[in-house]
Amino acid sequence: MRLTNPFTAGGFDVISMTMAINRVPDVDRFIGTTERMGIFRSMPITTTNFIVEEQNGVLNLLVSQPRGGPAPKNTTAKRKIRNFNVPHFPLEDVIRPEEIQGIRAFGQEMGVTSEAEVMARKLAEMRRKHELTAEWLRIKALQGIILDGDATTLYNLYTEFGISQETQDFDLDDSSTDANEKCRKVIRHIRTNLKGDVATGVHCFCSPTFYDAFIKHASVKEAFKYFNTQQQLSGDFSGRFTFAGIVFEPIESSTTSPDGTARKFVDDDYAFAFPTGTQSTFQEVMAPADFMETVNTPGLPFYAKQEMMKFNRGTELHTQMNRLPICTRPEVLVKIGMNID
Repeated sequence: MRLTNPFTAGGFDVISMTMAINRVPDVDRFIGTTERMGIFRSMPITTTNFIVEEQNGVLNLLVSQPRGGPAPKNTTAKRKIRNFNVPHFPLEDVIRPEEIQGIRAFGQEMGVTSEAEVMARKLAEMRRKHELTAEWLRIKALQGIILDGDATTLYNLYTEFGISQETQDFDLDDSSTDANEKCRKVIRHIRTNLKGDVATGVHCFCSPTFYDAFIKHASVKEAFKYFNTQQQLSGDFSGRFTFAGIVFEPIESSTTSPDGTARKFVDDDYAFAFPTGTQSTFQEVMAPADFMETVNTPGLPFYAKQEMMKFNRGTELHTQMNRLPICTRPEVLVKIGMNID
């Protein structure tokens, strides 16, 4: 009897698997929120690093060029230049014989369908972990700081370019605080610092503690009561609350670092506001995988590849993403505190 390796058949090469993992649907409401909102514009590059040039408070992305190739034109204004490496996030798993054994009739050759189902399930699980990591990167980039999965700082745009972070105190402990005025101040600051870009709105991701204190504040609670009633009638349970031109949204999800430490997407008692509908303020750089097949090709969101283990005792799965979200106008990002001492 001749046994076949189903993963050497068509449909399991790096191109097919990469296409498959990029087609896996997103099933978690929170994971991918920033992507569904269309905040970041994809910027595929063919290298693993890129140059960021700061000029008058605006960060301009320049892709590194091969030696001997044409160089971008220089500008005469005062500027700062930094080189950024795109972080590499690999993940591996194994399909072992016992995971597919027993699902076919005795004495028959392996069919492709069952193995494909195992592969699809594994890819979906791995894709979800990549998506969660990508959302972590984007949420933190909206705060001007790109953090790794273990919460170590990859890049701090404020310190890298000597730009001050805008922080505003909503003073929610004081019942006389005018929340409308606070919101107008945030919107005015964002509009002033768009510096050539446009925006269609302002969004604010909130920690649960900030969100609860905000909707209970004397100058907000009546508006929230009316708005909440309308949401319930329409079947909208997202928690998004529009007030004074800003959409406030609680971010209740958290994630876990490899060491088991819980990490919050938004720190307790804080929120952060940012413009939406921009053209160039938020970009997500995607670099190619470190496979021979993908050298010098434009980066994709995710990659997947498989390889047979020694003695055909299983199949190793390798997935990866190589991306770096970045805000090119960090001054539009506003950190908001409940009551900053």
